[in-house]
This record gives sequence, C-alpha cells and structure tokens, in this order.
Amino acid sequence: MQLTGSHRHGVFPEARCLTYVRDLGDVIAVGVHQGVFHRSFQLGGSATLLLYRRSDLELVSWLGLPHPVNDVDVRDSLVVVGHGEYDGGAFFEGGLELWEPSTGEQRHLITDNREVLFCRFNDGMIRFTVSPVDDIDTRDDPHRTLTSYELPLDADAVELESLTPVGVHEAVPHLPYRGPHSGIALLEELARAHGGEYRPEGQPWAMSWRGEDLVVATGRGEVVLWHPDGSCTRHVVGMPAIGLAEDGDHLLVVTEQVRRFDDPADLTPARLIRLDPATGHQETVARGHATDWEAAGHVQLGRGVAGLPDGVQEHDLIPLAPGTPLSTAYRDGVLAVGWTDGTILLLRC
Repeated sequence: MQLTGSHRHGVFPEARCLTYVRDLGDVIAVGVHQGVFHRSFQLGGSATLLLYRRSDLELVSWLGLPHPVNDVDVRDSLVVVGHGEYDGGAFFEGGLELWEPSTGEQRHLITDNREVLFCRFNDGMIRFTVSPVDDIDTRDDPHRTLTSYELPLDADAVELESLTPVGVHEAVPHLPYRGPHSGIALLEELARAHGGEYRPEGQPWAMSWRGEDLVVATGRGEVVLWHPDGSCTRHVVGMPAIGLAEDGDHLLVVTEQVRRFDDPADLTPARLIRLDPATGHQETVARGHATDWEAAGHVQLGRGVAGLPDGVQEHDLIPLAPGTPLSTAYRDGVLAVGWTDGTILLLRC
C-alpha cells in the first residue's frame, strides 16, 4: 500500500474529542479519547497522545494509550505521560510512560495500575502524582489521598511500594476536569495565527465512490463530497448520517433519529432521504428502521472496515494513523479509509 493523499479540513484535523491540551513551546501536546457508537455499530474507546510541531502545526508523532491523557511534559527528545481514569466502579486505573518519539521506544515507569494525574521533569528526576488505589480507601481512610513520588530518568517498571512519597495532598481526590473548552480555545487561537481553522470532521460512518468524488456520511449530520483536488461540497442532513446508496443522479442517505421508548431494541429508527448532490435538494422518502432498509437491499449501513482488496487486512491499516479505522471504500486500486478522528486516507493498493 502507498499513501497517495488524504481528505481533512483545517489545522489539527486529528484533534477530536479533546481530554488534554498543553502548549510546550516547540511542541503542542494534545490528548484525545474517542469512542464510536450508534445504534447499529459500536467500537471501544481509544486514547491517544498527539504531538504537533508548533512551527507549522503538523502532526509529528502519536502514542496510543490504554487510558485518557492527564498530563504531559517534554525534555529534549523525551516525553513523560501520565494517564488514567476512574473505572466507574471503584478503582483509579492508569500509568506513567516515558516515550522517545524519534525512536518509538516506550518504558512503563511503574508497575502499579494507578491513575497518574500530574508528571514533570524535575532536574534529573521525574515527579508524578497518583490517585489512591480506589474510592473505598479514600472513604474509609481520609489520609489515603493524592500522593507524589519521584523517579530517576532511567527507572523501569518500579513498584510504588518501593518509593518514599515526596508529598501527600490532603484534598479528597477527584478526577481532573476534562472539559475541552480551554483546549479548543487554544487550538483555535493557534490555527488562526497560522492562517487556518480548527474544525475536525465528523466521524465517517459510511463512504462510497461517486465517479471521481468520495461521498462520506458523517456523524456530524453532513454528507460530504470530497473532490479530487481536495476541495469538498457539504450538505447538512440534520441528524447523524449512517448509511448511503446510489439512486441514479441522486444519493439515498440514512439519518439516525431519536429513539422512542417503544422502539424495538434491535432496530434503528431512521429517516431515508433522497439527496441531489448537485443542488443540495432533499426529500424524505421514508421513515422507519434502517436495518429493514439494509435487509431489503436499499442502502448499506456503515458497519466498520469491510470490502478490503485482496492482500489487505485491517491490522495493516492500524499503524497508518491515530485512532481506529471506521469505514472504507475501494475502487480501481484506490482504498479510502475513514478514521475515528474524522480524517480520511487514500491508499494505492
């Protein structure tokens, strides 16, 4: 496979569903956590650290993580990453990583499955702060709160019990606020300073080729026609678009609708729209359940990676971009791959 192009909009196109943003001078660190769900298809969430070069805001490296990013610091060629989250039951899970993007080398600095809220390079050491083991310990023993430790840079797989705390913080631990607002504002400001716009695409639920154009149904409620020159035409359909089909000079588009309490659990309430891609005119053809229309052969719902050319497997796509492959469309040796961050790669197979 050879990467021949991509379809994306603006600056920081991969930075969708922010959990963390920090301006580190020459580098902008962005944490994202993307889950994928609509009523006919679901993928597990994925957490990723993205590093952008400040001079041109290009993505230079990324690191997949088991939990959302909580904090990042950079020194020379090294990056320290604290990650973790409350598991929804009792435990604060996570870890601490030392990563060298230029080589791809990654070290798990601690063996404990503990949420790391804060991490900084401190002279020749790394200082970090962890949550307690679980919320039951916090309730039964108020002194089991946030604890800070230090490790040397050459540490590898250290147990917390072997370390002496350098600080105990009496505040009852709460998960850090992960609201995206300040991060969005920073990325918008940086984009404007470089003459661009920060506007990640909607997730590409379904794709198909229409002549030389690639048609994409997105979770943002848009049908986007990407043209060979990289420009696009957008048609707003209101609700998340989850399926596509050709209908002569028109497109049939399935949009997800709000589920009523009496809708069958295994059926997706939807609206079937006939869209004229030349004029943008839309008319409602039917209201009902998307899975019924698919079973009748009227439309194809987006259900993940399918229809790959011979010799190409889904695992071959994983290293090509952050996130998870979400949809594909193949024609005449060109494979379009849509990702959970909204970007689309074009590959010659």
